[in-house]
Amino acid sequence: FENRVAGIEITNRSIGVREEVFGFHTQSNHFLSDTLKNSNLEINATITEDSEARLFRSQELIEKNSPVFTSQDAVNILSDKWDPVHQEVRGLVNVIAVNTTLSSAVFDFSQSKLFVANGLGPVSLNTYVELPLLDSFSFPAITNTQYETLKNDRFKSEFPHLFQAEQKYIEAKHFYEMENNPRKAVEKLRESMELDSQNPAYFFMAGILSLKAGMNKEAVPYLEETTQKNYLHYQLVGRYY
Repeated sequence: FENRVAGIEITNRSIGVREEVFGFHTQSNHFLSDTLKNSNLEINATITEDSEARLFRSQELIEKNSPVFTSQDAVNILSDKWDPVHQEVRGLVNVIAVNTTLSSAVFDFSQSKLFVANGLGPVSLNTYVELPLLDSFSFPAITNTQYETLKNDRFKSEFPHLFQAEQKYIEAKHFYEMENNPRKAVEKLRESMELDSQNPAYFFMAGILSLKAGMNKEAVPYLEETTQKNYLHYQLVGRYY
């Protein structure tokens, strides 16, 4: 093995390859290779900030844990809820552990171990369960083998209100995206706002979904509240709507 890693970025016209140079490799939701970094559309400043913040935070934590880096360290990074832009713990926006991640995995090649987490989002806040690798998998022995588990539940235990607010937000997304019921989604978002009154994302989403439900008057105070929060991008979009 060459012990090398790279990110391959693709558009309909070209391919960019970015190989690690610092001893570790991280990737954001934006093109980072020299070939494609000028292809980013930068349409949504909030999403751009979110992507860049998560990239910066992951690099910061990897460097902090170097040169010793364990599977638990990886889980701690994947479950991180620190917003490096506003310097605070948050449920969503600018954090590594996002509720849209469907599954999360940690490969520890030095120990020949694989850990996987799934379930309700953010999945990286759930328990990572060790799974046998193909070269060591034995179906007859699987029920008699002790497998390790890893987790980092600090966000749940130390910030329960923020955690519950994000869970209500996930429920709101379900009502809107799966049942096309923006009114019910707004009801859930009210619970999010009660639990976490400082996060403008909940107020902005409540305003937008109120508009989609035809509740224009109800949308106004949510959007006005968004403009009062100390988050520039949400202030701007709140004023726009």
